[in-house]
Amino acid sequence: MRRSSTNDTTAPPWVVPSYKSLFDPERDPVLSPIAIALCCNESYIPGLFGTAGSALVHADPRESFTIYVLDTGIRDSTWARFGELVTRLSPTSTVRRLHPDLHRFHRCSLLRGDLSFSAYARLLLPKMLPELGRLLYLDVDLLVIKSLRDLWDTPFNGKTAVAVYDQYAPTLAEHCGWLAVDDPERTLPAFNSGVLLLDLGRWRAAGYDDAMFALLRQYGSQLRFVDQSLLNYLLRHDRTLAPTCWNSLSLYEKQNTCTSDACIVHFVNYLKPWRRFRDLPEFHLYLHFYDLFLGGFLPATLRFHPLPVVRSKKERWKNIAGLCRAVLAGLLLKCPWGRHVLLRHLKRDPKHADEAFWLERWLSK
Repeated sequence: MRRSSTNDTTAPPWVVPSYKSLFDPERDPVLSPIAIALCCNESYIPGLFGTAGSALVHADPRESFTIYVLDTGIRDSTWARFGELVTRLSPTSTVRRLHPDLHRFHRCSLLRGDLSFSAYARLLLPKMLPELGRLLYLDVDLLVIKSLRDLWDTPFNGKTAVAVYDQYAPTLAEHCGWLAVDDPERTLPAFNSGVLLLDLGRWRAAGYDDAMFALLRQYGSQLRFVDQSLLNYLLRHDRTLAPTCWNSLSLYEKQNTCTSDACIVHFVNYLKPWRRFRDLPEFHLYLHFYDLFLGGFLPATLRFHPLPVVRSKKERWKNIAGLCRAVLAGLLLKCPWGRHVLLRHLKRDPKHADEAFWLERWLSK
């Protein structure tokens, strides 16, 4: 895992530098309530618990949240458990369940057959929440490891959205298949919409609700990343780019993707920490969070990670060994002395320097 800062000279020139006050412990923000929206169904419940739980754990104790969940298939019993989690971690926070009308998208095209229309659900938030002026949307495959206050207070600078530059598909050309080769808009920087701060009043005033349906009818089959590509085209001249630490992508096939100054780790692509074990530092970080703050008697590894399907005996034993190490780490995290034993062990081995860095950062909170 590469350690770099948001002021790295290799960063694209359009990325806004990190705020000086980002990690200032003496900063005393005005603690206005933070409105967060998430979208989830039953298969992504571990991600919902992880995203919301990590945001609440790392917030200022005086902070209050209003959490809106777009329900695209959550059981009532699961919803009750989620409400209990929010109350336990932040007694002053509230949750609200929203039921989006996905029938509005049934005439729209989907690029891939494995997608459902729930991918478009968040596009209905401005109309579903007419009382709100500012809203922070978060995907449910995130791990928040810093207070969201600095992100929430980011100025819009006269724009409708604040988002983070997309390190995976960095230009508009990679999102919108209909752009001509000589179209100058092809080179515009794109953003990852997994973390998106919206000025809902400006969105409504600009008429983006009607514009997005017209765009879906005309170009829906050419939107490479579906709703994310749609948002990139709609807001191509109407967004401000925030520091990359607010949406640090963890690409499972590469180790040097998520930086150690990250405020939010985003597990992009299909391989999520609760679906498959990967012996990578950011995946271990996710398990540490569950065991430290959300875990029960069993380590999180056993609850969320079946053994991966492998093609060779060598790879099988390598993955089993990694899984066993993760289970042992989860057991050590159950008690204070075990956490320090685990930290000392990680520090002794240079291979685990990144994981030790993350764990020490959390334990010193």
